Amino acid sequence: MARHPVFGDFPHDGHLSPLWFGIVKAAPLLQPEDEFRNAEPLMVGEGKYGYSIYLSQARVDQGRLLYACGLDVLTDTPERAYLLDAMLDYVRSDIFAPQATVGFGASPFSTGPKGCLPGFHSLVINEGEDSVWYSYREDNARVFICRQIKPGNRITWETFPLPKESTGDRITFVFAGGMGYYSEPKTEGFMLEINGNDILRFDLPQPTRWESADKRVELRFEHRHRHGWSGDQIGLFYVTIARDMLTPGKSCQLGVRSLGTGSRRWFGLNPYTNTK
Repeated sequence: MARHPVFGDFPHDGHLSPLWFGIVKAAPLLQPEDEFRNAEPLMVGEGKYGYSIYLSQARVDQGRLLYACGLDVLTDTPERAYLLDAMLDYVRSDIFAPQATVGFGASPFSTGPKGCLPGFHSLVINEGEDSVWYSYREDNARVFICRQIKPGNRITWETFPLPKESTGDRITFVFAGGMGYYSEPKTEGFMLEINGNDILRFDLPQPTRWESADKRVELRFEHRHRHGWSGDQIGLFYVTIARDMLTPGKSCQLGVRSLGTGSRRWFGLNPYTNTK
């Protein structure tokens, strides 16, 4: 923990004291592809599987950003209220002058392509788990989970129907979900299926964009939240498909199938019919 004006006079000696124990929660693990790894760290934690940045600052384009994660400063207690006020006072002051720079693409508030179609309408097959975990907008959300425990485990679902008339040579669907437990053994990963056909292989923790061999399908994952020391990644998936692979007025069937065995790495699908 840096000796830094962002903390005001909140007591610390370069590390956590008992006063911090109720404030510090689980923060996302720093991933190799994170552009925020280049930010100026102000508060860092070390866990079993890597490092987490609880507080950092950077310049983003023409602006300045103070990024806090895993710190409960909203619960109504004197110490939390003081720490939040200290952070707000800092960012309003002239001394808020980050030296590090990160790209705009690292912003946690990025959005997907305009005109996306809802990527989940109804479940067809779930050979995995029906559980409750985090989503990009809730802490206790229903999620269908496919793990790499054995080859062939799959989740299959239907999208909303395509418009009968639309322009463009590609269609993008968006659906909510996540991936996790990357500390588990690496396997062959997952297969994305479209209308029963194998399209592309993907896995975690990186990259976050995959493309089919014929370049007619792209899958992209947008991180909105990471949770837990196992590095679970929560967010939105965007799958962009060449129009001639789809039928106007009909639903598209999407699926994810495990290719691996002996690993608890998972893909999760939140059954939201509206991801806005």
